[in-house]
Amino acid sequence: EPEYAQQLIANGVVVVPGEAFGEGGAGHMRISYATSMQNIKKAMKIMEEIL
Repeated sequence: EPEYAQQLIANGVVVVPGEAFGEGGAGHMRISYATSMQNIKKAMKIMEEIL
């Protein structure tokens, strides 16, 4: 699991490395936006700080 994914998870943003979906996913990550807009904005802020 890439370090950035571990950092995001540690900060409450769950991501799945793209490699979990085949070699075509390498270098990507999968996120879900099936939550409130408030949670999405919070997650985006955390992602901005980490990435």
